[in-house]
Amino acid sequence: MAVDPDLNRTLWRCRRGMRELDMLLHRYAEKYYPAMDAADRATFERFLEAQDADIYAWFIGREAPPDAPLAALVGRIVASRPELAD
Repeated sequence: MAVDPDLNRTLWRCRRGMRELDMLLHRYAEKYYPAMDAADRATFERFLEAQDADIYAWFIGREAPPDAPLAALVGRIVASRPELAD
């Protein structure tokens, strides 16, 4: 099986300061990143530039992401984990 260097780099970037985010983002990236188109990958990469506190606030609904593509991505990540959805 071929190794995707983009996926490996992205999985490394999914390592966060919060273990819960590590696990959530790593699982999401492993499952969905390979099938993402270039625009979705760029949005995911931009998402990974955010601070852990911001990502956590987006996931729990305390704050909204700054733009529609990030908001849509957060919605997909939350929907991928039923225990996070209300």
